[in-house]
Amino acid sequence: MNIAYNRNNGSVLAFALLVLVILLITGLGFMSLSVHSQLLSIRTATEIAARTAADAGITNAVFRMNEKLKSIPWDASYLPVATDHFLPNCNAAFSYSLSGTIDAGYTIESVGKSINAVRTVNALIQKQSPYDYAIMVKETINLKSGTLVTGYDSSAPTSTDLEVDIGSTSPDPRNITLSPGAVVNGDVLIDCDYDFMDIVAPIFPPKPAIVVKGATRTILPADSGTYPAINVADSAGIPGIIEIDGGNVIMHVTGSINLGQGAELVIKKGSSLTLYLGGDLISRNSTGINNETEIPAAFRLYGTANATQTIDLKAKTNLYGVIYAPNAAVIVRAESDTYGSVTANSFEMKNSGTVYYDVSLRKLGKMYFGITRWWEN
Repeated sequence: MNIAYNRNNGSVLAFALLVLVILLITGLGFMSLSVHSQLLSIRTATEIAARTAADAGITNAVFRMNEKLKSIPWDASYLPVATDHFLPNCNAAFSYSLSGTIDAGYTIESVGKSINAVRTVNALIQKQSPYDYAIMVKETINLKSGTLVTGYDSSAPTSTDLEVDIGSTSPDPRNITLSPGAVVNGDVLIDCDYDFMDIVAPIFPPKPAIVVKGATRTILPADSGTYPAINVADSAGIPGIIEIDGGNVIMHVTGSINLGQGAELVIKKGSSLTLYLGGDLISRNSTGINNETEIPAAFRLYGTANATQTIDLKAKTNLYGVIYAPNAAVIVRAESDTYGSVTANSFEMKNSGTVYYDVSLRKLGKMYFGITRWWEN
């Protein structure tokens, strides 16, 4: 009996030792896994910090280049540079340098560092204009069947069928709708890197609202000013007409513009209208905006509303104009073709026709450096 008892006791001891060994191995495994996870977490965090620093370097370089662009003439002898510039409240730093030319663009190489992690990103920046796109929106573009979007150069009439870009800053491809038969001679882009300008109207002395009924009123450069509203309507079957004549006219309409049945806004040859609009532009049947100069830049409509506004454009003949209204829903119902460019919250072409983007508009707005390509080493 004693021998049997000792054998059982030895077996229990051996089993207990085996369990202890297994537990020790398992514990060491968990400890190793925990240490490995911590090291991986630290390495990932430092890599993210280094990448963030590199991106911050790109942002800083673009900002400094745009500040430099404000100086006229352009001085290419000195380009911004940074060395070990630390981010606030962080142990990550960036360094960058630039190379290139003002015409071809500049390449930024930005190196971000955090502890032992190093990340390098590059960006190509080139001069851009607010009017680089035939159509640019924050949200949606809707082109009806039979619509063609193409380009031409009003300063060189023989330059036609030029490629154009239309795009949205929204990343959703469903926001751009081309009905069957709609054609874009160029690229259709989403998730565009585009900075919408804040529109600030010039300060003018206030003037009373313009009301025209069944008559023609001529607006001269001396009539430039701030108006609460414009209302044009017919009377006894005679349409109301506003003519812009005598040179350059600038108007700031804080409220809405209502063009009633048959009303017309006519820009005479040798004149131009720059219109800042705070409210809606409402066009009734058979109305028209007729730019007789046939130069899109001679009619510029800037939407100043902070909230959504509606700009409903009609033309009995070809519509020539530049629309820049970042918060507006722009609707074009021209009975013929449209010449110029549109920048808005959304754009819809109701009637089939051709949208001709005037590439000469790129010289119209204030130039700035924008990122046209980005890559990581």
